[in-house]
Amino acid sequence: MKCSICNREVIDDKSELCLYHSECYKKIKSSFEVWRLAYGELDWLNYLQRVDERPETGIWVKECCELLKKKKNYENS
Repeated sequence: MKCSICNREVIDDKSELCLYHSECYKKIKSSFEVWRLAYGELDWLNYLQRVDERPETGIWVKECCELLKKKKNYENS
């Protein structure tokens, strides 16, 4: 299978992401609680938007944020 973002090979049959995007996803997910505690009321979509807008955020993280925002919006519709 291919990565949902970049078409590289996925890391395993249970993943939709390549090694690089999978690592970014893990970091995004693990940092959410830290951000939520620091900012108070912060939901997942606002968190993703803030991470995406930061100038120091790398392209792979931005790509993951975009994918996660699309998935969340799809789930809510």
